Order: sequence, then C-alpha cells, then structure tokens
Amino acid sequence: MHFVAAGDDIRPSWPLAQLAALLPRGRFSTVPGVPHDFWSTHPEVWTKTVTAACAAM
Repeated sequence: MHFVAAGDDIRPSWPLAQLAALLPRGRFSTVPGVPHDFWSTHPEVWTKTVTAACAAM
C-alpha cells in the first residue's frame, strides 16, 4: 500500500508514515507544495502522482 501526503496539508502526515511502516511493502511519500485537495487545485500533479504510484506496484 502506498500512502501519499500533500506537503501543504494542515493535517500532520506522521500517521500515514507510521501506517506505511507497519505494513509489509508499505510505502509513504509526500508531494511538496500542494494542499490537501490537490486533485482539485493541481490536477496535473494529482494525475502524475497517482500514475507513478500505480506504475510502481
């Protein structure tokens, strides 16, 4: 499972990182410079992020 956090999200990302560390093959990454709803505000970044995450599996 790959957890992705938005770099400028007001919520802390440590819970996602902790979950990723507990799972076999768990991964965690942060997308810098985007808010929580970057699928709406930065759709091109969202598309690249999701495509890369799916291709890595």
